[in-house]
Amino acid sequence: MQLFEIDKLQYIDLSDNNLNKLGAQIGKKLRDEITHIKWIDLTQNDFFHDTQALSMIIQGLKKQVALNYVGLSVSGLYCDQIVRLLQPRRPPLSLNLRNSTLNDKSVEYLAKAISNSDYNLSALSLKYCYLTFEHMHQLAKALRFNRSLVKLDLSHNALKFSTTKYLLESCIDNVTLVTLDLSGNFLDDQFAEKFAEVL
Repeated sequence: MQLFEIDKLQYIDLSDNNLNKLGAQIGKKLRDEITHIKWIDLTQNDFFHDTQALSMIIQGLKKQVALNYVGLSVSGLYCDQIVRLLQPRRPPLSLNLRNSTLNDKSVEYLAKAISNSDYNLSALSLKYCYLTFEHMHQLAKALRFNRSLVKLDLSHNALKFSTTKYLLESCIDNVTLVTLDLSGNFLDDQFAEKFAEVL
């Protein structure tokens, strides 16, 4: 893991690989040895179910002093931990939770971070998270009050019009969102009509 010891390498993308045993090594480096990483994407790797690796990685991410982007696929308890990287009055953070299994607690915390600009969440990817109606409703309500999020990726969530209706209504009040990705869902003409009203 000498890659992580090179101080000038502050942006590291290891997503979409077959990393398994290396997950724990990456976590140990982040936790015990380095603090200079600003941008890291570890989504879609084989250590997704390695609890020891995920625990060390999240502990290590908390120690990075200028972190502005995190990508990590997680589930259960680790969802709760990764979303809590978002803390009030910290520098802006982009969070990529692609292919994660979110629980109610983590979605509730995300909604809190979206609705409160003190949390400085600038971009959020929930691609392939298969969000429930309740999750979408919570996120939509939060988006109405958002003043920091500029990019939201909800692609490939099997969403239908019924689950996006409130989201579209929130977009009317939202003043900061610039990019909304809803590709790869099950949206139909009913959605298109409502979308036209929002534009």
